Amino acid sequence: MKHFVGRTFSKVPQDGGLNYENAVFVDCLFDGCGSAGAQIEAVFVDCVFRDHDWYWCVGHSAVFVRRTFESSDLRGAFFTSSFIQCRFVRCQTGSDHLGGTTEWEDCQVSDCVLEETVLPLVKSRKEDGWY
Repeated sequence: MKHFVGRTFSKVPQDGGLNYENAVFVDCLFDGCGSAGAQIEAVFVDCVFRDHDWYWCVGHSAVFVRRTFESSDLRGAFFTSSFIQCRFVRCQTGSDHLGGTTEWEDCQVSDCVLEETVLPLVKSRKEDGWY
């Protein structure tokens, strides 16, 4: 597992190689990075994501602790992920460009602050007999 501590990732383009799988990020800044469609299976502690693009991402069992999401596009799918003491400011979480809804399934949200952001939380589809 890779560890990144105190790093700044600034204006990394869509194909710039940011890998959010099997990694731990502590006290990192992600500023204006393009990561649409990313696979997110990492742990983020005390990180800031500013003007970040996670459009159509897939987050599975990701963990976010004391993290700030600021003016970021979060119209992706998160499953069984945890958001603890996070701050969401002016983030996009609505419908995608094709009119589909953004849903975060089975995610845990604890002690988070929402400013001009609505989180698209949904319960488990297992309970509804979907699979």
